[in-house]
Amino acid sequence: MSTSLFEGLIRSEAAQWDAYSPVDTAWARGILSNVMHSADSSGQVLVNYRVNDANAIDRVLTQASTWYAIWSSAALPIRFRGDGTSYPLRVRLRAARGTAGTVDFAVCVIGGRLTTDAGYDALAVGAPLAITASSSSGTHAWLTLSGSTINLAAGGVASTEIERSTLAEIGGAAMAVRYDAAKVLVFAKREAGSSASTSALVSGLHAAEYIGA
Repeated sequence: MSTSLFEGLIRSEAAQWDAYSPVDTAWARGILSNVMHSADSSGQVLVNYRVNDANAIDRVLTQASTWYAIWSSAALPIRFRGDGTSYPLRVRLRAARGTAGTVDFAVCVIGGRLTTDAGYDALAVGAPLAITASSSSGTHAWLTLSGSTINLAAGGVASTEIERSTLAEIGGAAMAVRYDAAKVLVFAKREAGSSASTSALVSGLHAAEYIGA
């Protein structure tokens, strides 16, 4: 659950930061909420995988236009809103292609007890269940993904779901928060026209729970 006031970042006009610009109570609350929201989002890191580029995961993509599962996290705790939907995950992927060609990458999240097949289902749906990027460079980089967050698919809740009691706010009413296990998966495929020896290289993945819409 979010500790910020508005469960999201409040954007402002640049002029509001000019010298001698008045600051009222509402604006001060907005600034405080932004700080609290940023702290929430930065504090819920679930995956922080990073290796030296020379030690990256290397998977040859034999068949063109075919998704290969090349990396999976361990089962991780993921939380749910009151309406039963999971909080989204903010994702960054560091990757490259191994030999000449172009490689497409995809990242998704599935229930912790589900098999990789559930990941293929998420790829078929696309956003917001899966986000993608491509690379034709042999130099590792944090790729520009097609979206900033991914969501656990409806029905992806594992049988390990539990509920914990907490407070909606400081001094507020008690409420139940649902937790479950989930796994983050990385897939790759080589585009048509790329060599059968083209490989996908993955050297980093960062996933953090996003507190907000």
